Parts: sequence; C-alpha cells; structure tokens
Amino acid sequence: TMRFNDLGIGFGGKFLYLPFTEYGSFAERVAGSYYSEMVATINIAYNFFSSYYFYGIALGVNLKAAYRYVSDVHVPDELASQKALMGMADIGLLTRFNLLKFYASRDKNFSLGAVVKNLGPAIQSDPLPTQATFGLAYSPIRPVTVAADFNLPFSLYPDVEAEKWNIASGFNVVFADFFSFHGGFSYW
Repeated sequence: TMRFNDLGIGFGGKFLYLPFTEYGSFAERVAGSYYSEMVATINIAYNFFSSYYFYGIALGVNLKAAYRYVSDVHVPDELASQKALMGMADIGLLTRFNLLKFYASRDKNFSLGAVVKNLGPAIQSDPLPTQATFGLAYSPIRPVTVAADFNLPFSLYPDVEAEKWNIASGFNVVFADFFSFHGGFSYW
C-alpha cells in the first residue's frame, strides 16, 4: 500500500492451492490432482472533506481479477464449467468520528461503513455472490472494540434468487501489543 496525502493505492493477492486425492470403493487411490483459486486486487481510495476536526469520508474501489481451476479428473464431463477467469469490483464508503468517548486519544472511536461487493458479470451463466454490507465499530474504552455487520446479498439477474441476509458481530480486547482476545458471532 502507498499513501499520497488523501489518496491511497494498494495491491494485493491471494492464492489457494489444495491437493486432492480421490479414492475408490476399496480405498485405492484412483486419481490425484488439485484445486486452486487466485485473486489479484488493485485498490484506490480517496478521503474527501478531511480536516483537523473531521476524519472525512473515504471512498474506495477494488478492481479484482480471479481465476479458478478444478482438474477434469474430478468432473470430466463438465470440464468447461470447472475453469473460470472473471473480473469484479467492490465499492465502499467509510467515515470515523468520536462518539461517547471516555478516554484520551487522537484516534477516532466510532466507524461507519458501507460496501457493495463482487459487482460483475455472470461467469458461465453463474452470477457472482454480490452483496451490500453495512457495518459499524465502536471503542467505548481504549482496549475494547466491538463491531457489527449487516450483509444483504442481492442478485443482478431477475431469474436468480439471492441468498438470505445475515449479521455478524465481534469484539477485540487488547491486553498488550503482543496479546489480544478476539471473539465473534454470526447469524445466517
């Protein structure tokens, strides 16, 4: 990542590689292969309206390219549907401010954000898992942070039904720079 005053630029990548061995009815090795996924991300963000008293409103965009590979050993008749190259984007807003802050710190203790994830065309007639997420985080005292997210999947295609909404929450308690406790809860 790099920062130029209010402009931020970042690059990221993920790679998942899972060896897979298929066994027959008598536990003999039938085939060996692998499953892999790769995602490359370019991020650009700009913080609008920032001043000494106001954090500003950060607008960010991720442009992502992803590739998935499943060997034809696993599903030989559906080879075309097992390999895919796709592009997608995320766009989000974030702001931070002080709210019911009971400790001294230059850091803001309350954050609000919203993002739309995985915007893009369907790949091989399979739509991307597009969703809108709204979240907040609050730190009532310096070592404790609590957060909650509301996720609303939606479909860009009228003939494809979206998944059900879900919520997630979590907390973080920092005891020292090298030791913290994390916990969370999600409801689907």
